[in-house]
Amino acid sequence: MATEFSSVDLAGACRRDSKARFPPPDTLIQEAHNTNHSPAIGAYGISPFLASYIGLYIQDHLLVNAFHDLGIAIEYINRKSRLGEPWADINFFVYWIDPIVHSLVGQEFLEEGKLLQEATRLGLLLFLSKIRRYCGQLGVSTRCFSAKLRSLVSRKNVSNFGVSAKKILLWALLMGLVESKEEADQSWYIIKVAEIAYEMGFWSWSETFGSVKDCIWIRDVFDAEEDKFRDRFEPVLNNLIVLYLSKT
Repeated sequence: MATEFSSVDLAGACRRDSKARFPPPDTLIQEAHNTNHSPAIGAYGISPFLASYIGLYIQDHLLVNAFHDLGIAIEYINRKSRLGEPWADINFFVYWIDPIVHSLVGQEFLEEGKLLQEATRLGLLLFLSKIRRYCGQLGVSTRCFSAKLRSLVSRKNVSNFGVSAKKILLWALLMGLVESKEEADQSWYIIKVAEIAYEMGFWSWSETFGSVKDCIWIRDVFDAEEDKFRDRFEPVLNNLIVLYLSKT
């Protein structure tokens, strides 16, 4: 019963990006984690590649903890896959994914200079929402997160971001693209992803998508997205490249 209340409450909180009213079922979560214990990988329980990016958030414990918990969840998936066992079920999203969503939803980074942190939070919520839906959770809505990410990046200049920050932002924006349902929203995300990909020196969709897969990825959930936007993305990126070459 506690799990059902928490799940329904969390679904409502995600539609508004507001704090959930009910706490997660911590005792049941801990039991599930103890039963399926997996040693942490990397310095923060995540891949060594992503661990190198943690310095961007070293003062933001909310995100560091989310990355840690997500890394452990991903290792759980990897272990299940190696054993040939299914992982995408109700127990996984309730005990491994929902607690991370619970910690992030309604926790906006509103301070000046926290654009990357807020974009990362929204990217994580979009990423986690797709996993929840993949595992069979009904009524998962990401409209609020996607709209907030678009509004945030539209209002801010990201051209001065370093390479590491741009790579994380590119990943977050791709999550926004994947979760966008309206063509106008998809078109905006495609243009923005292409702009940042161009700034990073990527000359194709394959390069761009490959870079994003290096960040935070679950093959079973997201690999099917690789070719969905290729035909719309390539002309946008090519136009940017041609414009650049015409000026040189």
